[in-house]
Amino acid sequence: MDYIAMVESIAGVPKYQFFWHELPVEERIAAAAKAGFDGVDFWDWIDKDIDLLAQVARDNGIYVNSVFGSRRGSLCDAADHDKVLEQFKESLDMAERTGIKALFLQTDEVGHGGIVVPHSRPLTDDERWANLDVGVKKVTELVAGSGVDVDLLIEPLSKEDVQGYLLRSAIDTYELVKRIDYPRLKFVFDLYHQQINEGNIISSLRRTIDRAGAIHIADVPGRGMPGSGEINMHSIWREMKALGWNGAVGFECVPGDNTTEETIAGIQTVFPFPAPKS
Repeated sequence: MDYIAMVESIAGVPKYQFFWHELPVEERIAAAAKAGFDGVDFWDWIDKDIDLLAQVARDNGIYVNSVFGSRRGSLCDAADHDKVLEQFKESLDMAERTGIKALFLQTDEVGHGGIVVPHSRPLTDDERWANLDVGVKKVTELVAGSGVDVDLLIEPLSKEDVQGYLLRSAIDTYELVKRIDYPRLKFVFDLYHQQINEGNIISSLRRTIDRAGAIHIADVPGRGMPGSGEINMHSIWREMKALGWNGAVGFECVPGDNTTEETIAGIQTVFPFPAPKS
């Protein structure tokens, strides 16, 4: 089981200030390694020197786990498919250079303030779903044909964080992954998003875990550390063990008024964590 730290930081947006946000990005990677994490996650890579960051991670004995495969265009809009595929070609070249393990798919283009960018024309939900299936299939074919050793990850997002996004339901996302049936396309079970959208976390986890590529941890409200909100993290952890989960566990906790070290201490009250490296 690998523990992954989210170290993204979007200036001026407190809810997206993750671990060690006060440090330069290279130092966040070193701090994650020292704290005992196996890898780090980012969102965008095009606004960063990702080759340098991947090397910093290797120098510290960890890795960059995942980034977005595209940022512009919508897989729910057939008019945008070529635009999305061109970005994935660039991301695949990057992943091959850097050894990044996974690229995220997004159903819609998310603009400023977490609002989905309008499509090329008004689309019904049925049209969006049909376009999404075709678009995801095109991306999987591109990845399979590239020979690059990388997973594809997709997750539902909360209605509080992203307005207008298609994927809300864990079950809907799971069924999408099953329909496409590409072995390296995997579902991300995010406790924070799931609790806001649907609740029923343990039942949904049992139903979907066979297609999961990662489980993301953060409490509700506020995306804080375990114990800061309403999710019973001890029960979730017991269920993860009972289900035999041995994949990636991504910690997307926002320290808020706490330090990162205090937030990690909160994580350690639930999840067994290696001793910090000296």
